[in-house]
Amino acid sequence: MRHRLAGTSTTALLALAALCPAAPAAPAAPPSPAPGSLTLVERVLDGPGGPGGAARAEEWTVAARGPVEIEGAHGSRAVTGARVPAGDYRLTEYGGHPGYASTLWHCAGRAGPLPTGDGKVTVAAGDAVRCEVTNRPVAAGAGRRTGTGAGLPGPGGNRAPEPASARTRASAPASPSGRLADAGDGAAPGAWLFLAVVPGVLCAVGLGFLCVRGRLRD
Repeated sequence: MRHRLAGTSTTALLALAALCPAAPAAPAAPPSPAPGSLTLVERVLDGPGGPGGAARAEEWTVAARGPVEIEGAHGSRAVTGARVPAGDYRLTEYGGHPGYASTLWHCAGRAGPLPTGDGKVTVAAGDAVRCEVTNRPVAAGAGRRTGTGAGLPGPGGNRAPEPASARTRASAPASPSGRLADAGDGAAPGAWLFLAVVPGVLCAVGLGFLCVRGRLRD
């Protein structure tokens, strides 16, 4: 009789184990878009002999603010071929040499010129964008025209304060694709954890119940 009960318990355990669902596999993360690159160039016309002496492009700081921010002197690595996430970037410059004013920004990508309305440019995924601004001497007392965005100073000025949430340094680590990780990518972790744990718990409870029942009969 005991052998018959033991055989029945073993058969029931095997049947219950076969019915227990396997835990669902974790969802695969979606592929990240390829980053673009952005180069900012400062040009100076009639530098030697201009107002206030010879001006050099390195006297200006150029910057682009968007999903990340890049900033640096003309020709520096920080603003030359910088890997940036795709998105809209506001272009600006500050510092510089007295007696010079800047033109509007001009940008181009691999496919040709890009619009720069309101001092902004769009960097597409995988594109290489080059943006250039030119400073030239102006007559004494003439109005100054700058190619900077709203709220940002032109040549020779001090940089306007910005909220901490708006500033993300380009030196911050990015994902291998160059894109900063977006919160909310993929399925909700709580739902996946529920689907993975609950079937296993129910299966373990059923197996334990059958084991206890078999021992009591023995």
